Amino acid sequence: MQAITKRIQKEERFYSHTRPYKTTDPLYVESMGVTFPDKDYYMERQRDGNTLFNVLVFEYVISGKGYIECDGETYTVSAGDLYLLGDQYSHKYYADKDDPFEKTWINVRGRFPSALIDAYGCNKPVVIKRTDASAVFDRLREGATSDMSYDEWHALVAVCLTELVVALSESSAKGADCLEEKIKFYIDSKPRANVTVASLAAIFHLSEPYLISVFRAKFGITPKQYILQKKIDAAKKLLTKGHSEIKEISEILGFSSPYHFSTAFKKITGETPHAYRTRSANENKK
Repeated sequence: MQAITKRIQKEERFYSHTRPYKTTDPLYVESMGVTFPDKDYYMERQRDGNTLFNVLVFEYVISGKGYIECDGETYTVSAGDLYLLGDQYSHKYYADKDDPFEKTWINVRGRFPSALIDAYGCNKPVVIKRTDASAVFDRLREGATSDMSYDEWHALVAVCLTELVVALSESSAKGADCLEEKIKFYIDSKPRANVTVASLAAIFHLSEPYLISVFRAKFGITPKQYILQKKIDAAKKLLTKGHSEIKEISEILGFSSPYHFSTAFKKITGETPHAYRTRSANENKK
């Protein structure tokens, strides 16, 4: 496969010759390469959660140290860490001033990688695992600069992504060993999906009354109430960070109608979606 190699300051990138991205693509490689940052290296990705198949970022730290900020949390990564940045979340990541990290990465999008991280429970803002992923990224870089056909290249990427996600899934599963935690984790990973008590009962092979009982005993709230809470949290982000219409947000979050969405939003927050968006915009101007 033909490839272009560019070097920009201290960053080396490999771009594959591919056609423009289409939402029907099962897998699309946005870019990949190796980064040699200095102490001032800084990246920021702003996402409003309103776009299907945003870019998923897989990175492996070869040496040094860096930091990731997402959803109010700061994560430290260092040599030997593999991490995934979720495609529906905003991130900031930057190098340590004294020991800037060197890293290798691949950015992908499409139905295949989205389904893959979903299947392995990696649909989270940030997933980090200490594991040796150097051989996987070596194969990816070799493929990017080889004379592989388009189909051969994407077959290689699909296999490598699967290996990376399987490795990361071991990290995602931590802290979700008990049944209640597994149910909660599943809801947390799908705020924009049409999750119901009935669908949860089917997935976890439980009766609905039993599922409701164990979840409420653990968290003090029913699954239905928790699902609604997560949807309203997602709605707040869409209202403050995006330009989506109320109707679009209602559809994205699986509400039956804009009226149902507005009623539920007001019940939880005390104000309508429109009032919340206006107030948030005014506060940000101060």
